[in-house]
Amino acid sequence: MFNLKRYLSVGSALVCFLAIPYASAETNTIDSMASVESTDSPIAEFFDKSRANFQKNVYLEGNFGYSTGDAFDDFSSDYFDVTDGGFGFSTNVGYQFTPFFALETGFIYFAPQEVETNWGDKLTQDVYAGHLSAKGILPLADSGFSVFTKLGYAFTYTEVEASGGFADGCTDDEVGGSFLLGFGAAYAINERLAANAQWNRVFAVSNIPGGSDFDMDLFTVGLAYKFLI
Repeated sequence: MFNLKRYLSVGSALVCFLAIPYASAETNTIDSMASVESTDSPIAEFFDKSRANFQKNVYLEGNFGYSTGDAFDDFSSDYFDVTDGGFGFSTNVGYQFTPFFALETGFIYFAPQEVETNWGDKLTQDVYAGHLSAKGILPLADSGFSVFTKLGYAFTYTEVEASGGFADGCTDDEVGGSFLLGFGAAYAINERLAANAQWNRVFAVSNIPGGSDFDMDLFTVGLAYKFLI
């Protein structure tokens, strides 16, 4: 006699039996995906942290103040009027590897130096420098203050122009290089912004009009901004 209930029970058992491999395969697939995700997660986290660390260690600095040099000291007399100082500025981009060490590259503009005779002849000498420097930093406990020193190499461009007299309009220029030394102090206003005061000297700049090489000094105050992205 046909027993419908019996056949339905057998059919249900058969369906469950056939479904077991598919359920197991699906579970294995999900486990595999989770395993891959867990494997990729530390790598992605590493690169995210590396990128974040790089960005937060990069800073941009702008400084302005007074520059002076001794290019025309040999001309100091009653017959010459010497101007050896004026407004100067510098801009730097740096990467701070540790709280104690950074590398900087930047540009320095020095004020023109002039010598003028009593009869109106004048020489104007301009000096520009680009530098690459190592920066040693000493944080002063947790006060936010730090002191630093710089040592690097400066690539200099010197240009001189004559005005008045028989040499009016004559120009000359020269490219050179020399060492840079600097000292300063900084105060961290917050995690992004720091104020600083510093002195930088470029040694032995070529003196185009003649005489011995000269040094250029720049005394500045400024701000540094860290890119905490």
